[in-house]
Amino acid sequence: MPENTASEVEGKMVDLGIQLHGGAGYMKEFEISRMYRDSRVSRIYAGSSEVMKIINRDRSNEP
Repeated sequence: MPENTASEVEGKMVDLGIQLHGGAGYMKEFEISRMYRDSRVSRIYAGSSEVMKIINRDRSNEP
């Protein structure tokens, strides 16, 4: 669960950074573009958010 939360927060913050930089945020010359690519990969490494939420929900409902 913590890795899921961390990857979600990272994704939101990097998305805000991309919006702050506008179209230039997608250019390879800017550090934010690398952060954006890395955050997309970390979401995959942490597991699909929806799948993790389902697993955690099912675990919390077990007797």
